[in-house]
Amino acid sequence: MESPFPGMDPYLERFWIDVHGRLIIYITESLNESLPPRFRAALQERVIIADLDETRFNSKYPDVAVINWPEAEAGGIATAVHSHRVVIRSPAILRFQPEPMTQYSIEITDAKFGEKVVTAIEVFSPENKRPGDGMVQFRRKQEEYRPANVNRVNIDLLREGRRMFEFPQKMLSPELQKPYFVMVCRGAKPGEAEIYAIDLRESRSLN
Repeated sequence: MESPFPGMDPYLERFWIDVHGRLIIYITESLNESLPPRFRAALQERVIIADLDETRFNSKYPDVAVINWPEAEAGGIATAVHSHRVVIRSPAILRFQPEPMTQYSIEITDAKFGEKVVTAIEVFSPENKRPGDGMVQFRRKQEEYRPANVNRVNIDLLREGRRMFEFPQKMLSPELQKPYFVMVCRGAKPGEAEIYAIDLRESRSLN
């Protein structure tokens, strides 16, 4: 069935792991076809630890499992507390493996200046927009780009989660209150952001 949405299909959020990976590769390939020869777009990888308490659609993360509950004689360990004899149950032993996730972003480098990073492109995932390791790593990387005057393009095609603007959201006028955003921060213009607010049923290209 053809999607009824000419813009962003909201139901794609259920399959975002697959969508995110394909979109990053598509953007990278498209950029390399159109960039001048001295510039190159390349995937950048980072590993984050998933929040196991978060429920995700179409995602496979391990659950915490009870591996062992040691049996103590007579139902527990006897000890004296204030002259009274009480029984303390043996603890349940929980063993789990934090699940790492690999995420990708895009960096455009300039070969004329020794592969200097000139532009960083981020397509947000749910992990970028909720408190946790993903958000921490995203913000840390943004802080590294700022003093190097790297242009930053942040693409938010997810309705849920925190908006990762670099300014208070209340600064947005009513006509900019849209479900999706692209934010461009140019390295040569600190303290300024270009906002592309995108409607659900709107298709828009960036020039």
